[in-house]
Amino acid sequence: MPRTAAEEVESAVRLCDEAWARSDVATLDRLLAARYVHADAVGRVQRRADWLADAGRPRNVAITSAGLAVRVQGRFAVVTGAEVITTPERAETRRFTQVWIKRGASWLRTASRALPLSGAAPLGGVAAR
Repeated sequence: MPRTAAEEVESAVRLCDEAWARSDVATLDRLLAARYVHADAVGRVQRRADWLADAGRPRNVAITSAGLAVRVQGRFAVVTGAEVITTPERAETRRFTQVWIKRGASWLRTASRALPLSGAAPLGGVAAR
């Protein structure tokens, strides 16, 4: 059974998360639109090349997304959700909004904004909400 556009976008979101956690720039390069803009949790805005350079730095993290809501309108999709980024020292929860565009057969992330949902919690601890 063919996947819906929303399922395709959700799959791309998860693939992008996994690639970022692995510092897999080749995969990220295929998933980002040419004019990609990223606004991170500390308010820094980066264009595609700068974000990919940062994404290529080795990291020891896991990322888990939850509560994804995908809204598709034609060739555009808006994704909202929460993500927990876990390092050996802490876990941080962020709320994000992403904009995706369909180019040919592929969904490309064109913009992303993440905001801290809570303070960082020690590993094994619970972040305040």
